[in-house]
Amino acid sequence: MLELEVVSKDWNEHEVEACVQSMIYAWNILDVNEKTHVVVKFLPAHTIYTGLTEQERVKSYTIRLYYNTEGIDAMMKTAMHEMVHVAQFRSGKLRYEPAMVWYDGTVDNDDLAYLDSPWEKEAYAMEEILFKQVIKNV
Repeated sequence: MLELEVVSKDWNEHEVEACVQSMIYAWNILDVNEKTHVVVKFLPAHTIYTGLTEQERVKSYTIRLYYNTEGIDAMMKTAMHEMVHVAQFRSGKLRYEPAMVWYDGTVDNDDLAYLDSPWEKEAYAMEEILFKQVIKNV
């Protein structure tokens, strides 16, 4: 079961709703059956990030979505990408510890470039698959 808590002052209602619905769709497809609480903060544009997921506790996460001037499609993709990370955390596949990232039982000591990390490769691949499915079903 997914509990979404939405915090938004900076995005319009249509953008927030599109991202929330995309996240719910992604969650259902990713088939995570455990109770999970996610706070989603819709924030102004950031110079580096479009999204960021943090694990607060075992069943609790915060997703920061930063406004993307590329438009609603890019925002929806980022929202689904971040839900993939929540699913990775919930399954135990992804785990952060101080100065280390564990993915699928292997430690990454920050040696990999961002786009080369397996958890990001999986999230980017899934965001494309999920986005195509969402658009097809609209």
